[in-house]
Amino acid sequence: STYSYTVLDGLAPVISNVVQTPANPDNTNTVTISVDVTDADSRVESVTLYYRVNAGSWLSITMSLVSGSTYSGSIPAQSYNAIVEYYMGAVDNSGNTASSSTYSYTVLDGLAPVISNVVQSPTSADNTNTVTITVDVSDADSGVGSLTLYYRVDTGSWASVTMSLVSGSTYSGSIPAQSY
Repeated sequence: STYSYTVLDGLAPVISNVVQTPANPDNTNTVTISVDVTDADSRVESVTLYYRVNAGSWLSITMSLVSGSTYSGSIPAQSYNAIVEYYMGAVDNSGNTASSSTYSYTVLDGLAPVISNVVQSPTSADNTNTVTITVDVSDADSGVGSLTLYYRVDTGSWASVTMSLVSGSTYSGSIPAQSY
């Protein structure tokens, strides 16, 4: 008598070489995740990127086959200081599943402070006057850490003065009187 049997694929896909670009994203960056997914016994059916922001609900993005066994997907830019967690899931055409480890990053501040309302006093100075520079500085994300006023006389070397917070978002720094 003749017997027949079917060999079933019992092996899950293998997820490797996870690459996050950029490595240290800021709030202006879309983050691209690429990963290699292989399956020894059958074909990879799908690869999904799962992510969540600040421990919220998991969202999913179908990853695209870029070349060979490399898949890619993108996480949209997120707010400053957000914590983004992500992992990948893969399914082969036999229904076997695999999940990667969970990775995470904290979103950095990618926007520069805004400097406005620059005022010089006195507006015209001679070698006996200290010149005071007053500015308003704002940074909606991480705030203003410090402010430095850079100046030079004619074509000389640059010098610097640490500016002080006067009130609110107004800073002031003084350039000492200069000799001729």
